[in-house]
Amino acid sequence: MAIQPGEQGKRVSDMLNWEYCPLSGYQCEKTTKKDGSIFILFRACYSSSNKFLKNGYSITAKAYEKYFSTTGLINKRLLWCLVAEWMFYNKFDSENPCLTLCTKEEKNHLKNYYSIEELLKKYPTPDEILNKILRFFCSQINGENLFPSIIFDEDNTRLDFKLPILFINNMSELKMLLDELVKLGYLSTSITEKTLSGRDNVAYTTEEIIEIRAIITPKGIMHFKGFIGDSNNGFVAMKFGASPEWKDSKGVVHPEGERNMDEFFDNVISKAVEKANYTPVKLDKVDHNNKICDELLVQIRKAKFLVCDLTYGNQGAYYEAGFAHGLSKQVFLICEKNYFEDLKGGTHFDVNHQVTIPYELDKSDDLINALASKIANNVVKI
Repeated sequence: MAIQPGEQGKRVSDMLNWEYCPLSGYQCEKTTKKDGSIFILFRACYSSSNKFLKNGYSITAKAYEKYFSTTGLINKRLLWCLVAEWMFYNKFDSENPCLTLCTKEEKNHLKNYYSIEELLKKYPTPDEILNKILRFFCSQINGENLFPSIIFDEDNTRLDFKLPILFINNMSELKMLLDELVKLGYLSTSITEKTLSGRDNVAYTTEEIIEIRAIITPKGIMHFKGFIGDSNNGFVAMKFGASPEWKDSKGVVHPEGERNMDEFFDNVISKAVEKANYTPVKLDKVDHNNKICDELLVQIRKAKFLVCDLTYGNQGAYYEAGFAHGLSKQVFLICEKNYFEDLKGGTHFDVNHQVTIPYELDKSDDLINALASKIANNVVKI
C-alpha cells in the first residue's frame, strides 16, 4: 500500500532528524526568515529530471499562524498539489520570486504572493486533469526525446512529485485516467510488477508493487497542440486607441485620452510576449477579410495563450478572456494598479480572485519582466 503524503516525510524525519514540508511531509530544508515567514526548500530530484532540484515555496507568518497552527483547517492535499504544479512549471529567480502562500490581505501576484483561501477554490475537474497529464508529457519533449515515456510506481523510498503535479491521489486513480487516455489513442502504457526491498525500524521487508510505463503517442501530441493552439501566437485582449474617461472612488476624474493604449501595446505588452519567445497578436493589426467577431474567435483558437488587460472594465476583453478560459488556454490577466485597487472601478467580481498582475504606468520594465516570466513558465511550447 502506498504511503500517503505526510507519512513518508515524518517517518524519515523521525529517524534522521530532517525537517519536513508542512503540506506534503516530504524531506526539505526549512528556514525561518527575519519577517517570520517560512521558506521550504527541496533539493530532491523529480525522477531522472533535475526540475525539482533547489526549488521551493514560502509561507508568510500570518498565513502560517492562521492556517497551520491548528490541524484540519485547510485541505493540505489540494494545496500541496497546487504548490507542486507551480514548482514543476516555474523556476524562481530575481525576475520571478518563489511562490509564497499568504492570507487574502497579503496577496500580491506581481511578487507571486497567492492567497491560500483563493487557491483552495481551484480544484480541477476530471477533464482538466486529463489535459494536465498530456501537458506533463508534452513538457518533457525535446530534440532528443520526441515521444517521452514516464514511469509511475509506488516506490516510497524516494521523493516523487509526479502524482501531486497531476492532482492524482493514488495509483488506482492514475491507472483509471491513463486507461482513458489510452482508449483515446493519446497514450500507450505497459504494466509490470517488481519487488521493492528495504529495512524499516524493525526488520528487513519486501513489497510487491506495480510499475506503469506510459508513452505519449503522435496522436496525443497533435491533440494537445490543437488544444493549446497550433501556433506560436499570444493573443492580446485590451482597449484600443485612447483610454476612456473614468472617475475613481475619490471623485478624481481621469480624462479620455489620458493614456494611448496602442502605444502601451507596442512598448510594453508586445515586448513581454516577445521576451517569452512568442508572437504578440492584436486583432486590429491582423490582416483579414472576415467578420471581426469571427476572426476574433479564430485568432484566440490559434493562439497558445491570451493576455488580457482588464483596465477600464473593457467588456470585450472580459468576453475574450472567458472564451479562451472555456478552451482551457492559459489566460494572463493584467490591470493598471490604481484601477485594480480602486473600490469603485476595480475588476469584476467573477475574476477579482484570479491571478492578476497589477502594473504601474511608470514601471513598465517590471510588467515586461513579470508577464514574460509568467508566460515562459506556464505555457508548454511544442
